[in-house]
Amino acid sequence: MARKQQTASEPRFRLLMAGLGNMGNHWLRVLSGVDEVELVAAVEVNSELARERFEQYHLDPKLHFTSYEDALRAMRPDGVLLVTPPAEHRPMSIAALEAGVPVLSEKPLAESMESGLEILAAAERTGVLHMVSQDYRYRPPVQTVKRVLDSGELGAVGSVTVQFFKSLIRSGFHDTLAYPLTIDMSIHHFDLMRFFLGSEPASIYGRAWRNPWDWWVGDSSTSVLLSFAGGVQVSYTGSWCATGRETTWNGDWRFECEHGVVIMQDDRVTVQRRTAETGSPQGYPQYLNEKPQRVRLVRMPTERQAETIRQFCRAVRAGDRPPTAVQDNINSFRMVWDTIRSFETGQTVVADQLSTHR
Repeated sequence: MARKQQTASEPRFRLLMAGLGNMGNHWLRVLSGVDEVELVAAVEVNSELARERFEQYHLDPKLHFTSYEDALRAMRPDGVLLVTPPAEHRPMSIAALEAGVPVLSEKPLAESMESGLEILAAAERTGVLHMVSQDYRYRPPVQTVKRVLDSGELGAVGSVTVQFFKSLIRSGFHDTLAYPLTIDMSIHHFDLMRFFLGSEPASIYGRAWRNPWDWWVGDSSTSVLLSFAGGVQVSYTGSWCATGRETTWNGDWRFECEHGVVIMQDDRVTVQRRTAETGSPQGYPQYLNEKPQRVRLVRMPTERQAETIRQFCRAVRAGDRPPTAVQDNINSFRMVWDTIRSFETGQTVVADQLSTHR
């Protein structure tokens, strides 16, 4: 794997990676540009797939393992990157944590709430870092919206509308999911809700369905209403079986604020400020608004997965807890399963049932 020259001031971070499928292929491309990381082992049970990836990225065949446990024992890495199906995250995470090896896991945290809580318990028990890759936080449009909201110039957020539409075909473990969009994709958008608002949901109500022409086995479309602390209302609609115009992967977001509106659409951010208030003939207030203003996107030295892996390396070496450590991410993960509980019961899941973990 071609790399730029590494400075001699600090040894490279020795990483063991498990899983070389589609997302693993993406991670290999990312790692090829991250100077401070050295891939010391790659675990893949499909030897033919491993051979293809090793040839593609010019990796030493000696780094290939078919046994995760053997790789952990033999290589004693500084950290583990899990890019395996969610059902494998619990045993692989706990094995590494109990061996004293920090873990960076692809989302979602696990295949069930129970498994996610077991991973959290293992991280708490061992004191070893477990971090989840929520890379959508580290994208320029998202960071730009966060900066505008945190500046306070538009006042308090009153409501948020989120729309996400993709026509997506996937195979593998996705075909086994009862709610593929909610479990595998909405976790990103739920995590962004918490990131943008800086608070937790007080209640969740949702519906999920399959369109008559749907190619997914499970319900690939959803509509969810969430009430956050402070009375902020969020409306979320998404589909992996969309027709016509698609959104970006970030989705389209609209924040109705006290003094204006923030919109992220097609990864462009605009702000429209309220300039004055007048009265209508009927006595109702009417607002005058300036023209929408395009906001220059935040410049990021690194973004997405590259920023995620760098945060992981820094946190391991400094002994810090990063923003998406399991102790925080369990709250985003819980939103997924409380949404599913609402799907299946037809009831609103309220605050005393959410009991978020800090």
